[in-house]
Amino acid sequence: MAKKKKLTPVRVVLRVLLGFFILIVLFVAFCIVMAMQDNNYSYYTLPEEDRDESITATVLRSAAFGKEFELTEAQLNTYLYDKICSDIDKNQWQLDRVRVYFHESDSEVYARLRKDEIAFALYAKFDIEVGDNIRVHLHDAKIGELPVPDLVLAYVLRYAADSSEKMSAHGTILLIDNSYTREFKSFSFTVTLKEFKPAEGTVLCQTNSLTREALQALIRFWRSDEGKALLGDIVDAELDRIKESIAGYFS
Repeated sequence: MAKKKKLTPVRVVLRVLLGFFILIVLFVAFCIVMAMQDNNYSYYTLPEEDRDESITATVLRSAAFGKEFELTEAQLNTYLYDKICSDIDKNQWQLDRVRVYFHESDSEVYARLRKDEIAFALYAKFDIEVGDNIRVHLHDAKIGELPVPDLVLAYVLRYAADSSEKMSAHGTILLIDNSYTREFKSFSFTVTLKEFKPAEGTVLCQTNSLTREALQALIRFWRSDEGKALLGDIVDAELDRIKESIAGYFS
């Protein structure tokens, strides 16, 4: 009967290292398979019957006098889909689907991250607090069916925040500017988030008054040298016409 060869220390170390390597490969393969799972297609897809394209009309109606207005979940999802998903560069990692669901506690966001033919389904719960900034707390995140540790989520949020001047990240919390302003030549347009109402499925917002902005722009022009010259000529011509009419009436 042949005697078993004794393992040298070197062989023992090599076998242990090989075992660890195999475990790491299996773990990585398992993570990749879990991350590639996509059971959320129906959640991040926006069917035609769930679209509501009235967000522009709602905002403009309220902007006339700067009134408060509510945006619904359907309006916001339609805006997100049209804004984010309409111009996709397939050579870059980008979100090509985003949809949010408002709940009284722990609202949800579903999305898809795509580059070429590779895609990952994303999921996270979130809650929002509105103050000087919009505080978005994300948690229980997943890539496919693979849970994302908070440390990894914090790194992803910090990477996303670094690419935007309107966001900053603190752990798993995103701080976003509470207002969006669009500057035009003579006036500006601002939308401010006032309150998040997840139980009602709405977001309360307010704009500045475009009527007031237009009047202020007109007054500024009237007081400028160009305005005084132009309007002065118009007023003088109108006064001359009135004088001629009066003179003709009494002649």
